[in-house]
Amino acid sequence: MYKRQVQDRLDRSVFMRHVHDVKVGIAEHVDDAAAFGAAMVLLRGLLETPSPAI
Repeated sequence: MYKRQVQDRLDRSVFMRHVHDVKVGIAEHVDDAAAFGAAMVLLRGLLETPSPAI
């Protein structure tokens, strides 16, 4: 199955793997998978960007 191959590749190459694990999963609701992935990218960008000092 390709899930294991993708997980192995990410385990070897993801820069932030020492900070948090990257887990590959198979979407249960395929119709929502693209929207979920896009939301995760957006949230990651917001959470990783330091906020200006208030």
